[in-house]
Amino acid sequence: MKTIRVICAVLTLTLALLGCIRSPSFPQPRNDGDDWKGGWSNIVADNHMRQTFASVKESVQAIEVAVLTVNTNRPGASDMLTLTLLDERGTTLSSVSNRVSCGQDGWIEFVLPQEVKVERGQMLAIELSDTGLVLFGWKYSGDQYPNGERVMFKDKSDSRTDWLFRVK
Repeated sequence: MKTIRVICAVLTLTLALLGCIRSPSFPQPRNDGDDWKGGWSNIVADNHMRQTFASVKESVQAIEVAVLTVNTNRPGASDMLTLTLLDERGTTLSSVSNRVSCGQDGWIEFVLPQEVKVERGQMLAIELSDTGLVLFGWKYSGDQYPNGERVMFKDKSDSRTDWLFRVK
């Protein structure tokens, strides 16, 4: 009987310790824009538009961003939007482009050419650019994602807002 109590105590202690040893917990990296009130900025390569986030998985396969047509004077026009995934030092981990047509207003999925291996909790950044036609804007809303920030011009961050994005 004493042996059973000792085994139970050891088992309980082991389970308690395992419960305390966990990796950091981060909210899912996303801002769905539930509070979107019309905020957007022109997607222009020189703007260096970025959203930082903390990875919750050990890989990134795709990223969605919410954009809208802001230059409606060119019906039938389209542009190539490029999404680049960067590490915390600004090194490119992956890049992918999608042709987007005027009239777009909503989510665009960028599937990376191959799965990018990262570490849980690693700080990454999404950068979105165009070819210079300035047809589209990237939507932003209030600070719905607390583990990252909206950045423009490489160094001007706004912790009160986030670009609309979803990491997959």
